[in-house]
Amino acid sequence: MARSVLAVVTGFLVILVPLNLANLLTFAIMVRTAQSDLPSWFQGLNAAAAFILSAVGGYVAAILSRRRPVVHASVTGAVILLLTVLTVSMGRPQWIPRPSSYGPALLFALLRFGLTVAGGFLSVLQTSRRATRIASHA
Repeated sequence: MARSVLAVVTGFLVILVPLNLANLLTFAIMVRTAQSDLPSWFQGLNAAAAFILSAVGGYVAAILSRRRPVVHASVTGAVILLLTVLTVSMGRPQWIPRPSSYGPALLFALLRFGLTVAGGFLSVLQTSRRATRIASHA
């Protein structure tokens, strides 16, 4: 049980920490007010980083769990999905603009969930290939 919780928390932190550090650094560099929109290049870069980190977080959660790696990756993705839905519905800090439409934000969250699960499947695929390679050399 403790290993499962550690795997999910670590996968979540792999997604959360680098993304938030990059956002804080970018916000510190860019001069903007709460009313100004983020540049489109920043939004695209942030989305790409979120997608990549979601897959990596799912992969890490799956690797750290000994049993049911895809389930652990899915739980990590579900935590991200739940927190995204709560953030969008309950509000954000003033410096982060609210989405004009909730549909794209929820689609973005579902895509991140899918990529987190895909990271778990990638871990299973890589582990099975490694096991096959070891068995063929024995």
